[in-house]
Amino acid sequence: KYRQNREKNIKLTEEFPEHKNFDFSLKTRENINKIRDILDKEILPLQSRANNSNDIHKINEFIAKVSILAKEYDIAVLEDYVEQINKAIDIFDVKKIKKFLKKFIDIEKTLL
Repeated sequence: KYRQNREKNIKLTEEFPEHKNFDFSLKTRENINKIRDILDKEILPLQSRANNSNDIHKINEFIAKVSILAKEYDIAVLEDYVEQINKAIDIFDVKKIKKFLKKFIDIEKTLL
C-alpha cells in the first residue's frame, strides 16, 4: 500500500504521520526482527550522535546506514526519508536537517 501510494508520496517536509501503519514489503516483514536489531544497535546510536551535534560527517554516517538498511530490506518509508534529508543537506538547510534528525524517531516507531 505504501509503495503504491509512493507517487503521491508523503513529503517529510510536511508533517510525517506518526505511528501510521504502513504496508511493508514482504522482505521487510520477513526480516523485522533483524531490522529492529540493526536499528537498536547501529542506527539509533548514530541518530543520537548526529542529532546532538552539527557535525555533517556524523549526519552523513547516520544517513548512509539508514540508506543501506532501506535498500537491503526494501523499506520504502526509509528510502523516502533518506531522499528528503539529503535534499535538505544539498541546500544546507540546517533547520530542516535538524527536524529530519528528530523525526527519525517517529519513523522508526512505525517499524515496531
